[in-house]
Amino acid sequence: MKKLFVYFLGTITCLVSLFLGACSDEDDTGSPYLKISKEELTFGKHESEALLYIQSNVAYEVSSDAADWCSVVQQVSTSQKTAKYLVHVTENPDTEVRTAVITIKGAEVNGSVKVVQTANDYLLVAQHEYELPGEGGEFLVEMQTTGDCQVEIDADWIQRIETRAVETRTETFVADQNVTGEVRTATIVFTLDDLTESVTVTQNILSTPEPDKTGMEQDAPDLMRNIKIGWNLGNSLEAAGGETAWGNPATTLAMINKIREMGFNAVRIPCSWDQYLNDETTYEIKATWLARVKEVVDYCMQNDLYAILNIHWDGGWLENDIPNGYNEEVNNKQKTLWTQIATYFRDYDEHLLFAGCNEPNVEDEDDMATLLKYEQTFVDAVRATGGKNVYRNLIVQGPSTDIDKTMQYMNALPVDETPNRLSVEIHYYSSWQFCGMEKDESWGKAFYFWGEENKKYATGAYEGRWDNICGESYVQAQFQKLKERFTDKGIPVIIGEFAAVRRTLPDEQAQEGHDLSRAAFDECVVREANARGLVPFYWDRGDGVLDRKNLQVYDELEYNGLMNGIK
Repeated sequence: MKKLFVYFLGTITCLVSLFLGACSDEDDTGSPYLKISKEELTFGKHESEALLYIQSNVAYEVSSDAADWCSVVQQVSTSQKTAKYLVHVTENPDTEVRTAVITIKGAEVNGSVKVVQTANDYLLVAQHEYELPGEGGEFLVEMQTTGDCQVEIDADWIQRIETRAVETRTETFVADQNVTGEVRTATIVFTLDDLTESVTVTQNILSTPEPDKTGMEQDAPDLMRNIKIGWNLGNSLEAAGGETAWGNPATTLAMINKIREMGFNAVRIPCSWDQYLNDETTYEIKATWLARVKEVVDYCMQNDLYAILNIHWDGGWLENDIPNGYNEEVNNKQKTLWTQIATYFRDYDEHLLFAGCNEPNVEDEDDMATLLKYEQTFVDAVRATGGKNVYRNLIVQGPSTDIDKTMQYMNALPVDETPNRLSVEIHYYSSWQFCGMEKDESWGKAFYFWGEENKKYATGAYEGRWDNICGESYVQAQFQKLKERFTDKGIPVIIGEFAAVRRTLPDEQAQEGHDLSRAAFDECVVREANARGLVPFYWDRGDGVLDRKNLQVYDELEYNGLMNGIK
């Protein structure tokens, strides 16, 4: 305040100089006159002072009509012509601006100065509690305030969408749907200097609509026959640390447009949820993350693509815990997450499918029994959300998504109240020496070449690098087992992931053989899967067939192999 007063006093001094200059030629023997340095004085809400200068050639009196808070006291002046007065105001305790009038009155002259003091801070909301429907939407908070206050919201499912700095105003907020399955609360805090007002918002559970079969006419066998080849948006929405943390750009509509243009008619969207929770105890998913996932799903819908949305590895909270036996808290988390996901995406038609997990860690019958309970929870949670989800096609994973384990341990599927809406998912990376091994291990060598036509490249320094374990006949036999166990009985099977890692070899001829081998492998998987009614989804982690940054085909040879497989 001291600095402000010095500045103000300096300003007054400048005004006085101007004032005295204007009056210096005044003739004392002339007509009566009265000159005042200010017609109006304005003060802030706090206690303050200002100088007022008066010049006249007749006697006068100075008074204030609000002496209880605005006083006027004459000061010593070095000028014989100009009088100096100190105007003092106390702090304004009121919430309204107040005014006073200083009157200068002489026998033949009169004048006045208006004094204005701003109001003290005032902040009052009209209503402190709001109850919202589960469907969400806009709601208004009316308030009275003397300034533009700060707004803090302790939940991401409420957004402030309008702000106006006027004395009486309405703040507009919008609440997302409550997909959590439980009543939830949030607090909005308004702050103006040292004043605060808070509003508590309670949102009820979203109502469960009646079953709705509109746009959901196809059962699992019919729908899966429509998918010839799918593509995985790998290493993006499931990436630990955020969508771009593993080197891929953020997913765009243009990217999915390109996938459609390339000939894929379905997209699998591996998705993380655990790192996007508001609360690890309630498992409430952040509204911002649900909205982002929705954007990506919508990209697929705009291209008339089928889309599979899952809970991927997600830190392993379910998949890695299976060998520890059934865990009620894991089961509760599975139910809570899928209730939210299914509710949020409930109104999408049959182009959107849900998959319960990714690669559940199962080694024996006990593990399989645990997995089956978690898969049953997934199915029940989705169906319980009503609407189109009563008929949504769902995908459950075989043990470790391994074909042999699935044949051995998966002797039953979850019970589903809606018939013919379940599919089984396996992944195909056989042999691992060719598909995934980056370097030689103690138990075996990495294979660089695959297929009878590429066996010739495994000579010299590359002797023993040809896949002699899982060639074309092996692919056919494995897929035939799935056909007979599931597809022939009306249970579709999707190969949710398949691919072979790209290696860089120092020898040009060997590199050619390796590239041809990968293309041959992809073509074989797609061809043999389609021949048996299985649905293949190519795994692309960002270095597969699509250059996501430039939206160009990344590997023409491999891409042609995939497309040849569906001809």
